[in-house]
Amino acid sequence: MGPVEGQPAPVCSLVTGAEAAPDTPFYGRKLTRDEALRHPWVSDYWETIDHILENDTTVKQHLYGTTAESGA
Repeated sequence: MGPVEGQPAPVCSLVTGAEAAPDTPFYGRKLTRDEALRHPWVSDYWETIDHILENDTTVKQHLYGTTAESGA
């Protein structure tokens, strides 16, 4: 979640992350961006992200400087 060139507001995207950290039994095998985009749970991932961004006032305040209650 963050700034993306050409977007007026922060957006969420899938990236290959934590490459420096090894896979562990606790976290499992990390997916690359391409693997994640093809994963059968990717639609659940986006639904969860959308829900958090639309309904969590702490997240909205942090990312956008506003909340639904303030209207600012």
